[in-house]
Amino acid sequence: MARLRLAGAYADNDAVRDAAATLCRVPLRVKAAEQPLGTRWSTFVQYPYRTSYLLGETTVACSLAAPTGTARLTAPLR
Repeated sequence: MARLRLAGAYADNDAVRDAAATLCRVPLRVKAAEQPLGTRWSTFVQYPYRTSYLLGETTVACSLAAPTGTARLTAPLR
């Protein structure tokens, strides 16, 4: 859905996670607002460990995902 880049200095893995979540907040809210009423979804944020970030991996992936359970999607998330 969105691929963004981290920038800055982070003390630990939790700081990287928090920065990634903050970076994804706006694009995920915009995408969620485009979904039909009643659509169930959850957010999924992929980010590098701090060690990988220090080695140059700066990409964060922000996605909406269908929740686990018995319900099935009747159409793709938009």
